[in-house]
Amino acid sequence: MNINYVTLNELSELDKLRFIKFIYDNTDSYILNTFGHTWSSRNWWTEHPIEVCTESTGRVLGLHAYTVNTKAENTLKTYYIVTSKYNRGKGIAKLLVKNALYKHKKNIKFYYVNSDVKSDGAIFYKKWLGDNYTTEDNDFNSQDIIFKEPIYNIINEQP
Repeated sequence: MNINYVTLNELSELDKLRFIKFIYDNTDSYILNTFGHTWSSRNWWTEHPIEVCTESTGRVLGLHAYTVNTKAENTLKTYYIVTSKYNRGKGIAKLLVKNALYKHKKNIKFYYVNSDVKSDGAIFYKKWLGDNYTTEDNDFNSQDIIFKEPIYNIINEQP
């Protein structure tokens, strides 16, 4: 499988709907399904372009929506990361995160992500990043696990 990594800077409204539908089709999480509303209502499509992995045919394998230095100084924060149901466990989410960290490494020191404790994301991040997280109540009548990890614990180079 050939994987292409693409930053989407200019999207038509139809393209935006296509990516919103990708998330809807590939997650059962009502929290993740807030992506379209969040990115549109905050006008983040241009300010914080999403990044995707695609096959050579253009089929989306994974999507990563994040911001740099909006949550906290020197921090890349993942808001949404979703992989195709048919391509889970193949390293696509890690590839998307690591590519974003490499891309912004001169402007960040930390990687921040939160995930509902009952989600697939919580399982993924615990397995990948370990047990160094905190737990907080979220706005959805549940709790989030929160990771704030130095980027050089994730990417294989030093500053």
